[in-house]
Amino acid sequence: MPFKINVSHNGKAYKLESENEVLIGKRIGESIDGDELDENLKGYKLLITGISDIAGIPGSKGLE
Repeated sequence: MPFKINVSHNGKAYKLESENEVLIGKRIGESIDGDELDENLKGYKLLITGISDIAGIPGSKGLE
């Protein structure tokens, strides 16, 4: 199942989908390299600021 990802930079939001499982096991507040998700994000550090499950229920800090 693909991850639906929203990336915000300078007030603009970019949406992408990824089958990459690099996000599994990450927590809110952790950062990852952008090129781990998409080659167009090379050189960026991405901070995980929020999550939601398949039903749209938001996650809280400390959850995987």
